Amino acid sequence: MSRAADGSLPPLRGVLFDVDGTLYSMRPMRALVLADLALHLPREGFAAARRTLRVLRTFRRVHEDLRAGLDRDGAPLDAFHHAEAARRAGVAVAEVERAVGLWMRQRVLGPIRRARRPGLVPLLRRLRAQGARIGVLSDYPAARKVDALGIGDLVDAVVAATDAEVDALKPDPRGFLVAAARLGLPPAAICYVGDRPDVDAAGAAGAGMPAVLIGSRAVPGVPVVRSLAALGRLLEPALIAGGGESAPAP
Repeated sequence: MSRAADGSLPPLRGVLFDVDGTLYSMRPMRALVLADLALHLPREGFAAARRTLRVLRTFRRVHEDLRAGLDRDGAPLDAFHHAEAARRAGVAVAEVERAVGLWMRQRVLGPIRRARRPGLVPLLRRLRAQGARIGVLSDYPAARKVDALGIGDLVDAVVAATDAEVDALKPDPRGFLVAAARLGLPPAAICYVGDRPDVDAAGAAGAGMPAVLIGSRAVPGVPVVRSLAALGRLLEPALIAGGGESAPAP
């Protein structure tokens, strides 16, 4: 159940956040990364720059195909993702690893704080002051992004789809359940905050978690807020002070 009949959230002991598009805004982040690409890729030469962009676009397409259920025949998620992108782009796996590592996991760390949603740090501090456990669940490795956003000391657990015990992209519920176990809380006592109804809200529902989306379009059955200030006004009355009961390991 995502909310009570009056539109409020059920009693909560924790909040689990998506990263991309939730903790920071995608539009300014894309602009900053594109500016970085435009500045640095020409140094590689036109052909090499086009090749790098092709690899990155292919990697993102494979990501969405995997989310939709692309069969990887039991291969680990991260290894298959890179190998399939390499196959489709017609390059070596090492080239995909270099491009993704540089442009999607390293160079994003510089501008990410400039794209941080207003009020993020004060919100997390207020939630923690009320006794809430705070977690992060992302389809991509997220620990360095959390630190780059300046919130590492405010987060109790960071979970990525590529973690060995998850090995599945959202909306598969596995990551949500692993995050709940790491936070030591039952899923029903954690609210998941994301920005995509088909990925974040659907995955939370599959794990038995209530969800809130940040956005501008109404989503049936799921509260939607436009800002972190509005999110705080929704979350804080639902929080129960103190810790919670331990959740069973998934």
